[in-house]
Amino acid sequence: MWFTYSLFFAIWTSIAMLIAKKLIKDISPVLFFLLSFLFTLPFMGILLLISGIPKFTTDFFIILFVAGIFDTIAAILYYKALSISEISLLAPISSFNPIFVLIFASFLLHENPTFLKLLGIVIIVLGSYLLNISSIRSGILKPFTKLFSDKGVQLFFITNLIWGITPVLQKRAIFETSPVSPISVPLMEGIFIIIFLIPILPRIKKTKKYLKVNLKLLVLFAGMSALGQFAAQNAFSLNNVAYSVAIFKLSALFSVILGAVFLKEHNIKERFLGAAVMVLGTILIAL
Repeated sequence: MWFTYSLFFAIWTSIAMLIAKKLIKDISPVLFFLLSFLFTLPFMGILLLISGIPKFTTDFFIILFVAGIFDTIAAILYYKALSISEISLLAPISSFNPIFVLIFASFLLHENPTFLKLLGIVIIVLGSYLLNISSIRSGILKPFTKLFSDKGVQLFFITNLIWGITPVLQKRAIFETSPVSPISVPLMEGIFIIIFLIPILPRIKKTKKYLKVNLKLLVLFAGMSALGQFAAQNAFSLNNVAYSVAIFKLSALFSVILGAVFLKEHNIKERFLGAAVMVLGTILIAL
């Protein structure tokens, strides 16, 4: 069942990048992040009521307070990257994320890597090289330097580094609930995130026109985000967190395809090749 949850989250993530790319055009990344959470929390609340309200330990709130700080920074960088770079270039970079999760999980959850997982890491790095393989004529390291010279890629790489630790914290928080309640984690963390973003709340008055135009799409985005978080947290609770995150990264392939079809992005062949190799690496990490 963990695989089904993980695959659902991967599919949703690729669709979410496409929708967010459209929604973020006329609004700042920070304000969009705030609005998306304000619309998502009610859906999460409904899912919590359906699944039942558990008891919480003190550590539950402490862990999610810390996770909320990390996720706030990461998400703002994510939406900023999305606003300035093509999704077919950004999405494969998320394949680095299982590497960071593997490192943090080995220290905090004692989920140690095997040879196959280390091989997966090497393959992911190779895949990132292939994302700009046509630049090799300018030097053996040019595919790397060209890739990481993109401002959006730089921000997205930092985002995935931060998101390497938040799933580990979220998994720990899940088991601080009784009975185990995965949906409680993103709901409570979301409340903390909104508190962190309170200083920009007055700017919402300027978004009436934006909401009038994009309300239906924003509500759809929020509802699906709640279901995505429900799936992700259930996947964490059922299996090794690095395995679930690895499957999440199948979204890289889906995003490259969606970027080509709907946004007419360029260099799709080499980006698809690089993404496919990086996904292979994530699958090895999941084995």
